[in-house]
This record gives sequence, structure tokens and C-alpha cells, in this order.
Amino acid sequence: MWPYPLTSSIFHVSGLSRIYLHENSQHWVWFEGQRLLGSLTTRYSTERSTLRFLLVVDPEARGEVEGPLVSAGLMAFAQRKSRIVMDYPAGIAVQELQSLGFEAERTLTWMSKHFNESD
Repeated sequence: MWPYPLTSSIFHVSGLSRIYLHENSQHWVWFEGQRLLGSLTTRYSTERSTLRFLLVVDPEARGEVEGPLVSAGLMAFAQRKSRIVMDYPAGIAVQELQSLGFEAERTLTWMSKHFNESD
């Protein structure tokens, strides 16, 4: 899964992060039963001129939950005049996100290598 894990532990902050993130972040989540399928976290940049959407979706739920999660975030910030940028893998839910007004600005491919005992 791309660089952000989709686990409920990402919502548990502590220490100094709690002070900063409490006022700076909002979260929306999508559950199916007890299973977490997606999350949207919004954070302002330090200058507060740009709002960043961090969208994480279970691979099996891609194409289904992005639209509703992003719509919820957009509605919450509809009165603000901030620029919004989103971190999400390129090529996934493109039509849905474009219908919400997003367009690809830069794309980045995340790569990983899994090591096993024989490596």
C-alpha cells in the first residue's frame, strides 16, 4: 500500500504533535462494518495558505470511497479561499476526482522493495 498505512493508529497522536495537529487537522473515515476502507485527513500548510488533503484508500475499495470522502472535505472548507492540493496515487479514481475540480499537477510513483530472508 502506498506510503501511508490505512490503520486506525494513524489517528492517535501524542506529545507535541497533539498540540499542533489538534488545531491543524481534520479527519473523515469510511468504514464497512468494522473494516476501515478509507480516510481523508486535511492539514493546513504552515503558512495556512494551502490546504492539503491526504487521501488513503484500501486497494479493494478504490474507485468507490474517494468521491464521498473528498466531497465531505470540500464541503467542510467551502467558505475558505485556500488552495487545496491532494496527495493520492496517480491514475486512481481520476474521473471522480476531476469531477470534483481536481487536476493532476504533479505525479509521483511510490516504489518499494520487499526483502525476505534470502536477500
